[in-house]
Amino acid sequence: MRASLPTAEELEKLPMRAVVAYAARAARRLSRALRGIVADHILDDALRHIESVATATVVPELEQLHVINAARRVIDAYDEASPLAAESPEKFVILFSFLQAAIAATHAIEAAANPGSAGDRMKRLARAAVLAVRPINALGKSAARSATEAACEDYELLLSVYGRHDDVELGEPVRCFEGKEE
Repeated sequence: MRASLPTAEELEKLPMRAVVAYAARAARRLSRALRGIVADHILDDALRHIESVATATVVPELEQLHVINAARRVIDAYDEASPLAAESPEKFVILFSFLQAAIAATHAIEAAANPGSAGDRMKRLARAAVLAVRPINALGKSAARSATEAACEDYELLLSVYGRHDDVELGEPVRCFEGKEE
């Protein structure tokens, strides 16, 4: 098993949808730290929008604005939460995961709609995915270790199912996580 999280360069070898799935799973895993501060339905809606980019049959028809607005609602709800509940710097950093996962998803949507931009979008998507996972370090030591192991397992599973590619590709809908726990 991997000892460290994948780099942006390693993620760029996966299909775009697989990279979005990787970022979305990190945001979902980190969402546990925000539950009780942000309403579950707001968190779940944002996750559903981000994940839909990885799992939808037709990506170009997805609306970028819906993905970003769903992530923004998470940030707004956190901002409106009780100051005592929301003051934790660690939890604030976790919000960054939602935003970066949403940004990753929008890059894939843009690449699907404008294939000529796919190379540039993939670089941006991979960087956003790395940034979506980075807040794992804001968790306690044991939780961070467990989340890092899970993220490494996600990457290895995506790599084994969807393969390593030299050319940028959108890829097939990601189904390898269906029924798999976070």
